Parts: sequence; structure tokens; C-alpha cells
Amino acid sequence: MEISPVRAGAAADGNNGRIEVKTIRAIIVEDEATIRNGMLRHVMWNELGVDEVETAENAEQAMGMFEMYRPDIILSDIRMPGMYGTELCRAYRQWLPDCQIIFVSGYSDKEYLTSAIRLGAVSYIEKPIDVEELSGAIQTAVSRIQHIYQQKQAILYSMINAEQDGSLSDLAEDGGLRRDSSDLSGRDRTDEGRHGLLVNLFFLGAGHMDESSREDMAGLLNQEIPGEHLTVFSDTIDAGRQALLFLANHRWDPETCEQICRCVLSFFDETSSVFLSYSGDLTTRREVFHAYRQNLNAFQNVGWSGWNSFVSAEMRPSELRETTLGEEELASFCQLLRQGKKERLAERIDRESNKLMQEHACVNFAVRHLYYQLDQKVSEFEKDFAGMKKSPDYIGQSTSIAELRDHLIEHVEEALEQTGGEGGSGAIIRTVCEYIESHTNDRELSLNRLAGLVSLTPSYLSALFHKKTGKTVVQYINDTRLQKAAELMKDPVVKLYQVADAAGYDDVKYFARQFRKKYGVSPSQYRDSQ
Repeated sequence: MEISPVRAGAAADGNNGRIEVKTIRAIIVEDEATIRNGMLRHVMWNELGVDEVETAENAEQAMGMFEMYRPDIILSDIRMPGMYGTELCRAYRQWLPDCQIIFVSGYSDKEYLTSAIRLGAVSYIEKPIDVEELSGAIQTAVSRIQHIYQQKQAILYSMINAEQDGSLSDLAEDGGLRRDSSDLSGRDRTDEGRHGLLVNLFFLGAGHMDESSREDMAGLLNQEIPGEHLTVFSDTIDAGRQALLFLANHRWDPETCEQICRCVLSFFDETSSVFLSYSGDLTTRREVFHAYRQNLNAFQNVGWSGWNSFVSAEMRPSELRETTLGEEELASFCQLLRQGKKERLAERIDRESNKLMQEHACVNFAVRHLYYQLDQKVSEFEKDFAGMKKSPDYIGQSTSIAELRDHLIEHVEEALEQTGGEGGSGAIIRTVCEYIESHTNDRELSLNRLAGLVSLTPSYLSALFHKKTGKTVVQYINDTRLQKAAELMKDPVVKLYQVADAAGYDDVKYFARQFRKKYGVSPSQYRDSQ
């Protein structure tokens, strides 16, 4: 499934009047190194509005880079060994119609000029290249990209804030997007027009999916969900809410909806606290309007589902009226506290929490009262044995059962540490770090496995690890792997794919990208500098 990301910062009412500026990437495709490097060095790219520039020696190399890099501007020679630049740009235009093309050539052939015109190229520049002429063409390309981008900004915002007539098929044309006439999935086209899937993102505090993550998500979906051309619109409503609208040529089945949501969630780490609610199949703008409001109501499901999860907007949470613990249950809980049985206490809290989650309970007064009863017993225990320390009001502030559970387990942990109970958090973190450092090449290394290693819930270990180290578990794993890779690259005999494999990466391109993010240079450049 090919996917064109269309990002829309909210209109003035929803985003404090700010217009989101698109990050622009360019690629130079030129087989002559002198010309290629000259364009890279002598053009003032940043001043012209281009944020990132990559180079390729030929069209085949550029094609291999497109999936990961997704350039907005292609500056290409026309006649190169192998595939011509016109073929390259024609193929990429089928994937990303809004890209801007600038051709350079040492041949003033009418046939090439005609091909450039047909592709809607910004300019056709003859060699030897005049830097001023080239800069003017780049500036024109940047202006076109930003203009297209800003035109598309308010489309989704207008639909979710006002009932409108019209089909979603019209939306593809209104947004200036390519609408495929053929179905590449191999399925029968039984439904005419475009079908939408609306996903609402809710954040605990301020947050949003940034442009880089949205583009990476588009690339991932392109690999994982083969089929027809798919378009996605995005709108940041405010600091805590965002909406994504996916358009396809077929009805959205439940399995694909869930796959999309899992993909979106994969771009947030365990400290992000994001919750998704998704609609059913949509075919009109009016349905998008109502689906957005239904998704807003479905946010209450975060109580039982927890953050970093997703539910269908049709799901309705349960309003439990009474969850009070009896005297006998409270007495048993207090006895475990006095005995310092940390693991049994955690199991007890988990059991009560899982019961509430299985009942799809929202976080209402009755649910908060249950945790309040247990928290009060922990506070009384602290007062009797170590002097009570005032704790924050997490009972009133928590929005999910998982948060209430993890905060209560943390309170128990702190109380037992003060009174000499079993184990301490410092030893737990040391165990986790040592395990990560000795298993960097393990592809299955994850938060869940580490939590099982130290007998804690994943969310509790995540919060404790971040509190003690200042990093998330995923960040620590990635940093450790990249540090190992940097050490291995000091040996010039070791191949790049061997370095990636030893550091726990299956995909060499993904490894190279992560390495550049951390060290600011590519692996080969890093090796050359050693």
C-alpha cells in the first residue's frame, strides 16, 4: 500500500494561530563527483529553505534511498549510466506526486527538454551550472512545496469541526492529491469512491506525532500493508489531541484498522502515554464529523485499556458503582506490608487491577476509592514504622487503572525500602542495565522481557527506570547497542553488516539511520574519522 502523508497543523482556532512549516529534504542525483560535490558545497541550501540534502551517484542508488529518505526535491542529471534521470523522476512521481524536480544536463536536446516539461519540472538547467540560476530554481521548488502544504493544512480541521456534505472521494481532489484509477491490491473493487478511517490520538499532557514520525510511519505502512494507494491527513487539534484520517479505495475491515493503530503506537516510546480511538468505515465528510465526536467520547476507555493502547470508538466503558474492600481483605493487605512481602503485595494489587480492566471499568469515584483504601493503609504503615512522608495526590490525578496500580505499587516499594523490606530499586536497575549490556545482540530484548527478569510490571519498571536513570528502557537499549557498534567499527576489518548484526539490528539501513541520529555522521564517515 503506497501512502502519501498529508500533514495539517490545526487552523487558527485549534492551534493558537500557528502554521506548521514543513521540513524539506532534497537529493542530488549526479554521476560526476565534481559536479555533485560542487552543487552540495556551493548552494546555500539552508538559506533557501532546504533542511536536509543527500547525494546519489546514479538513479539506481537514488531509488534505493527513496523509501527511507522520501525527498521533496529531486535535483537530477538526465543522462547517466543505467537508468536515466527522467525515468527515475517519473517513477518517484507515481509514489509522491507533490515532489518537485529540477533537471541538469550537458545536452541541450529538445527531447530531454520535452520530457522535463511533461514531468512538470521546476527548471531545466544546462551545464556548466550557474549557481545563481540553480539557487533560483531551488527557491521556486521550496515555495511550491510550502504552498501545497499550507493549502492542505486546514482540510481535516474543517471536517472535524463542522458538518459538511460531500464524499471523501471529493477530498482527494480538493487536497490536490492523486487518485488512483487502478487497484494494486488484487482484490475486486466492489465499492466505488474513497473510504476513510479516522484515528484520534490523546496524550497525557502535551504531545503530538511530529512530522518525522509521520513520514516514518508512512514508510512502515508502505512495507507492511501491501495494496492500493493510501492517503493520510493529519491535524494537531491542540497540545493533547491529534487526528489522523486514512483514505483507501476499499472498506476498512477490523483487522486492518487494528494494524494501522499498532503501527501508529509503535512510534511512541513507553513514556509517551498516548491513547488511540478509531472509527469504523467512513465514506462522507459528515460521517468524519460525527466519528470525531464519537472518538472523543471513547476516550473514557483509557481507564481500563490504559495508555499506549487503542480501542474502537464503538466500545463503551462500564460505570462500576461499588468496589469497596472488606475489613478482612484490608487486614490481609496490612499483614503483607508488615511482613515486607513486596512481590505478594504487587500480585495482590495486580489481581484487583486486572479484575477492573476485564470488566472494562472507567476510572470513576468508586474505582478511585478502592485504591484510596489501599493507599491509606500504606501511609498508616509508613507512619507506624518509618515516619509518614507526604505523597502526591496520584489517586485524583490518575486517568487509568494502570496508572493507579503502578503508583500504588511504587508507594508500597518506597514504604518497604524505608522499613528494610525485601530488595531495593537501585539493585533492580543495576540488574536490568547489566542484562541489557550483556545481551545487545538479542533481537528479542524488550521492556516486557526485562520486567519479567525482575518480577515487575512493564509499566512500573518503565517509570522506575526513567526515574533512576533519566532514560527510557528503549533509549538505554538503543544507546547501548550504538555504543557497542561504535566500538566494533574501530576495527576496519569488520564489515558494516557485521557491526549491525552484532549490535542487534536486522536492517543495515535502519542501523545507519539510528547511528547518524546519535553521532551526527554516517557509520562510514565515523569509521573514516577514527
